[in-house]
Amino acid sequence: MFTYEVFRIATGVLIAATSTIANAQDVTVTTTDDVVDFGGLQQIGNLPGPDGLVSFREACTAVNNTLGPQTIAFAIPNSASNEWTGGVAILFMNYSPFVLSDDGTTVDFTTQTAFTGDTNPNGNEIGVRCAPISGAPAVYVSGNSCTVKGLDRVSYCGYGVQLAGDDNRVIGCTISGPLYAGVYVSAGFSSPPARNNVVGGLLPGEGNYLSSGNDGVRIDAPADDNVVIGNVLTGTFHGAAVRGSIYTTFPNGNRIGGPTPAERNLIAGAGKYGEEGFPDGAQVSVEHANGTIVEGNYIGTTPDGSAPAPGQIGPEGVSVVDSTGTVVRGNVISGIRVAGTFHYAGQVFGDGVHVTTVNGPTANTTIADNLIGTDASGMSAVPNHYGIRVAPFIASYGTTNTQVSSNTIAFNDLTGLVVAYSVSGVRVSGNSFASNGQLGIDLLGPGGVSGVTANDPLDADLGGNGLQNFPVIASATIEGASIHVSGSLDTSPLGDFTVEFHASPVPDPSGFGEGRTPLGTTTVSTDAGGHADFDLSLGTLVPAGWFVSATATAEPSGSTSEFAASVALSGTAFASYCTAGTSANGCQATISASGVPSATAASGFSLDAADVEAGKDGLFFFGTNGRQTMPWGNGTSYQCVAPPVGRSALMVGANHRDACGGSFSQDLNALWCPTCPKPQKNPGAGNLVQAQLWYRDPFNTSNQTTSLSDAVEFLVGP
Repeated sequence: MFTYEVFRIATGVLIAATSTIANAQDVTVTTTDDVVDFGGLQQIGNLPGPDGLVSFREACTAVNNTLGPQTIAFAIPNSASNEWTGGVAILFMNYSPFVLSDDGTTVDFTTQTAFTGDTNPNGNEIGVRCAPISGAPAVYVSGNSCTVKGLDRVSYCGYGVQLAGDDNRVIGCTISGPLYAGVYVSAGFSSPPARNNVVGGLLPGEGNYLSSGNDGVRIDAPADDNVVIGNVLTGTFHGAAVRGSIYTTFPNGNRIGGPTPAERNLIAGAGKYGEEGFPDGAQVSVEHANGTIVEGNYIGTTPDGSAPAPGQIGPEGVSVVDSTGTVVRGNVISGIRVAGTFHYAGQVFGDGVHVTTVNGPTANTTIADNLIGTDASGMSAVPNHYGIRVAPFIASYGTTNTQVSSNTIAFNDLTGLVVAYSVSGVRVSGNSFASNGQLGIDLLGPGGVSGVTANDPLDADLGGNGLQNFPVIASATIEGASIHVSGSLDTSPLGDFTVEFHASPVPDPSGFGEGRTPLGTTTVSTDAGGHADFDLSLGTLVPAGWFVSATATAEPSGSTSEFAASVALSGTAFASYCTAGTSANGCQATISASGVPSATAASGFSLDAADVEAGKDGLFFFGTNGRQTMPWGNGTSYQCVAPPVGRSALMVGANHRDACGGSFSQDLNALWCPTCPKPQKNPGAGNLVQAQLWYRDPFNTSNQTTSLSDAVEFLVGP
C-alpha cells in the first residue's frame, strides 16, 4: 500500500515522503491470453515479459508485488490473436482466479472502451471465461480499498467478483452469465468477516447490472456491514441474497438499498419454475442473518415502479428466514404474483413479504413504511397475491416480535396481512389497508382456517396472534373538528390493550375493516371479566359517510387482532369558526355546507352563505394553510383563512326586500375538480380546507367597503 509520511521542517514547509515510490503506477493489459512470462521480482517495472504483451494475470501479479495504489487498465486489440465475442474481449482464466491481494488497487475495465470504442452497446467491453469450468470467482479481492469497475459477462466461473477484504467497491459492472452470483461478498469459512464493502454507488454510472444463474449479488457469512446500492439485480434464484448458516455463523449489519433515491436498487425478475411447475425464488432473500436492512428499493416492479416486472417467476418479494433484527423499510414491493405450471397449473402464488422459519427462529422483524401492492405513488394497483405473510414453514420454530407499521398495504389479490396459526406477537400499527381482495388482517385458526374469526368469551381460543378479540364500535360521529367514537373490548381479563381506529370510504365486503386511514389510538385495561369501555375523540377527520373500524393489540406481547366490524361515520364533517363581521345594515353573513367535499368529483359539495347584504357582489375564497385571525381593515371582520388562497368567480347577489336577505352558493367540487373548466388549485384528498365569504359593503367605510363572513373548515375526501 502506498503511504505518505509528512514532516515539518524549520521553514514551515510540508514535505511528503514515500516509503517506496513517488507516484502511483499504472499497468495496461494488452492480451486476452492467461499467460505469465515475466521474471525478476515480478513487479510493474518487470513488465512486459519476452512476448511483449501484458496479460491480466501478469498485471494482477505485478500490482500485488508493487507497493502503492495501482490501476490496471486495458487496451486489447480487436485482432485474431485475441478472443472477441459480440464486441467483448474475453479474458481466459486458466484454473485459478485473478487475485488482488494488495491494498488500493483499481481494475478499470472501462478503459477498454476508450481504446476500441463502444463495441458492446448493451454492456462493457471486457468479460472473463473460465477454462476449465470452475466454481471459483473470476476476480478475487482479498486486499482492502480496491475497486473493480466495468466488468462484463463472466462464463463458466462460480462468481464474477468476490470481495473477501474490507472497504472494496464494485461499480459500473454488467455481469451476467451462469454463475452462483454476479458479485459475492464473503471472506470465506473461518476467516475474519469481509467488512464495509460497497456494491454500486450514488453517482451516475456507479450502479451495476448483475444478472446471473443464481443470485445477482450474494452476501455470505462471514461478512458484516456491507452495502448494496444503486444497482439493477436479478437472478435465477434471487436478485439479492444475504445468507449465513446455523452450522457456522451469521452475517451482521448488511444493507440492501438506503433511504435516498440514489441508493435505490431495482430488484426484480428473479425466480424459476421447479420440475413440478412450482415457482421458486425471491427477489430479496435474507436467511440466517442478523440486522439486515432492506430499504428504499423497487422490488418486483418495472424501473419506474408502475407495473410488475415482465417475466418474473420468483413468488416472494422479500423472504426473511431464520433471521434476527431484519428491517424491511421504505420499499415498493409489488407485482409478486405468479401462475404455476404443470401440476400447479391454475394456481397463483406470491407474497410481497414472507417472514418464516425453516431451521431456526425468526425474531424482531420490522416491516415499515413500505408500499405493498401499489405503484410507486401509492395510488394505483400493482398487486401481489398476498401482501404480507408471517407463516413458519416449521411450526416448532417461532417467529416473534414482528412489527408491521406505517405501510400502505393495498390492492393485493387476497389478504393484506396473514398471521399463521402458530405465530404470536405480530404488532400491526399505523398502516393503511385498502382494496385488498380478502381481509385486511387475517389471523388463521386451527387447521389454517381463514376468514373473520368471531370474538370468544375471555379470548381463550388459539391461533394466529392468539386470535386476539377485536373491539366492538358502538358509534362513530363527527363532532366539529374531531371524530367521537365509543365502544368496548371484551378479551382476556386484567390486561392492557391498545385500540387503534381506522376509517375507509367503503367497508370491506365482509363488513370487517379495512382501514385506509389511521385515525388514532387509545389504551384500555380490562376488568376481571375481561371487559373495557372506550369513549374518546380523535383529531384526524375523514368525510361523513366513511366507515370506522378498529383493532386491539395486547400489551406488552404485541399481538394485534383482525379488524372490527365497520360502523358508518355520522354527523357533519364541517366545523364553523371565526366571528362574522357586521355590515352597515347589521348583516352577519354565515356559511353552511352540504354534500361531500371531493378531490375528484365534478359536483356534490355546496357552500352556502346567508344573511348577506342584498344585491351586492361577493365570492368564496379558500386555503389549506390553516386558520388565522387577521383584522380586516378597521371594522369588525376578520380574515380567518391563512393565505395563499383560491377563489370562486365574482358573483352578483340577488336583490331582496330585506337588507340582509342576500345569499350566495358555490359547488366547490366543480370549482377545483381536475377535469372542470379553469379549475382552481385542487387541495387534494385528505387535506383540511378553510373557506370564507367576501362581499361588498359599500356604506361601511371602516371595513374598506367590504365585509367577511364567518369561516368553515372541512376535510376533502377522494
